[in-house]
Amino acid sequence: MKPIEIYQDEDKSIIVEMNEDISAATEIEFSIETPTRITKTLTAAQISNVTATQFTVQIDAADFASTRTGEYKYQARATLASRKYNIKFTPNKVKIMDSVFVDVGNSLAGDYS
Repeated sequence: MKPIEIYQDEDKSIIVEMNEDISAATEIEFSIETPTRITKTLTAAQISNVTATQFTVQIDAADFASTRTGEYKYQARATLASRKYNIKFTPNKVKIMDSVFVDVGNSLAGDYS
């Protein structure tokens, strides 16, 4: 399965689908295993829309400002009834890509008629 693609200068909401019902979770921790480990949590309001089959993680452009392009694994844990559980899902990789924005100065090339 293809990894989730994120551009370095992009804010993005990632919908993470899973096979386990964590809708009653009191905490969810979502981590991307970059060299500086990016972690998002439910209690910090960085994870929302938790249902029986998915949740949404808000990724900010600043999260990857110093991260090299490439593929990184991610993982998630949920706390239910005071016990922590690892959440299993696929794909379990994020692909960080170069920014889509290129500064070309004040010149425009091409035929725009």
